[in-house]
Amino acid sequence: MYASTGDRIGLVVFAGSAYVQCPLTTDVEALKLFLGTVNTNMVPTQGTAVGTAIDLCMASFDEHSEASKMIVVLTDGENHEDDVVAAASQAKDKGASVHFWGIGSPEGSPIPTLDRRGRPMGFRNDNDGNPVVSRLDEATLLQATQAGGGT
Repeated sequence: MYASTGDRIGLVVFAGSAYVQCPLTTDVEALKLFLGTVNTNMVPTQGTAVGTAIDLCMASFDEHSEASKMIVVLTDGENHEDDVVAAASQAKDKGASVHFWGIGSPEGSPIPTLDRRGRPMGFRNDNDGNPVVSRLDEATLLQATQAGGGT
């Protein structure tokens, strides 16, 4: 991960809610440390709130700064909590670009769980014990990308 001199980068994690994992910083090594702690169990509210994550990213920017503002979202595109297209559009209206990196496949697959050392130890299950399947929602991601002025 490389940032140009003076660029600030941050990290927001989300599921059913969103949290700043690493505030904006020029310290790429610090961000890598925070990134290394991210796992599927760290957000207690399950679900997918991509729009909330975009809103939190926007709140993390200095609204008076002349610097460009870019948000990169890694997601399967499934969104159960809010309107990701509207959030991306609002971010664009406030001067940011929102880019999406789609993870997964349209056919879907179970979500793996990892132990503390990052080794696979099974799959995430719902409250009834059934595997949770994640599917790439390309159509929503394309709409949100266009609305957010991203790629």
